[in-house]
Amino acid sequence: MPHAKQRRMGFTLIELLVVIAIIAILIGLLLPAVQKVREAASRMKCANNLKQIALAAMAYESERGYLPPGYLGCDSKQQQTYCTSGSLDSFPWASMLVYILPQMEENKIYSILKINWAQTQPAGGTGWWNSAFNTLAAQTTINSYLCPSDTANGVTLGANIVYFSYATSPGDPNTTATFGGFYFPNPFGDSLGKTNYVGIMGGPCGPIGTSNWDTMTGVYYSRSKVSLAEITGADGTSNTMMVGESVGGMFPTRPRDTSISWFGGGAAAVAYGMPESDITPTAYLALSSAHQGYVNFAFCDGSVKALKKGKSTDNGIGSYNYRLRQMAGYKDGRNDDVSSISP
Repeated sequence: MPHAKQRRMGFTLIELLVVIAIIAILIGLLLPAVQKVREAASRMKCANNLKQIALAAMAYESERGYLPPGYLGCDSKQQQTYCTSGSLDSFPWASMLVYILPQMEENKIYSILKINWAQTQPAGGTGWWNSAFNTLAAQTTINSYLCPSDTANGVTLGANIVYFSYATSPGDPNTTATFGGFYFPNPFGDSLGKTNYVGIMGGPCGPIGTSNWDTMTGVYYSRSKVSLAEITGADGTSNTMMVGESVGGMFPTRPRDTSISWFGGGAAAVAYGMPESDITPTAYLALSSAHQGYVNFAFCDGSVKALKKGKSTDNGIGSYNYRLRQMAGYKDGRNDDVSSISP
């Protein structure tokens, strides 16, 4: 009896190509949605990090009566003298993130530090980088100090270890403010633990003994000791920035030149705005984030708010810069509506 022919099952080349094309289209449709979900999760984690830092600073204030200093440098009026590479070693320059290590449940790191915490002049200490114990602590990665949307390692030049500002002519109400910092080049710079969070110094700079600038002061500057009661009695805790985001260097169209060491990140002003991108040599002075269109901030009441990115030369009443600086200063008397820069 003749055998019945068995029909061969399979795909033709055209059918296979159609299936591949359909899969590619589905992946193309799903990938943006997956990325949005991932960024939403990262944004929530970033906001939670800022919340924890703010609560830790408030716990520090509850114990001592004032928020942690922005950084342990020289007195603000003396920064023009001491903020040079030759005399930088006269002070520890530990940032506010170092002060709150116990409140962040990082006691193990805090316990090995070798820092003269004296708040009198002179500090009687030396740069934190001159101690093997401090360097070991500074090389520790603290996840709560990192925004999950950003990649802080692999920079092209190094890591920032000091931020500072000072008046070019102290006492002159028409003087300008100078901003700057120092960094460690790689490979040592890239070995340091990084951060995306810095204390807010205020509008243009910290207090420098000039009344025209002092009203723009933020809660964090060199050797600051600002209490929540002072903030409440001035602009109010819900209207005053405490900590904000920064990627610490050029972004995002080229490899970043610098990142920020959490040990020496200190405090930053809002004078350079929050541009969507910045490839200038002063990009490390801007508030910035890896989030599209906004930067997260923790305020002095413990709340976390997102503010729109932007940069302008207009400092007039009601301008973007005006709104940003009124939230950065804690005693400028500015409590206007800021909905124009809120998402």
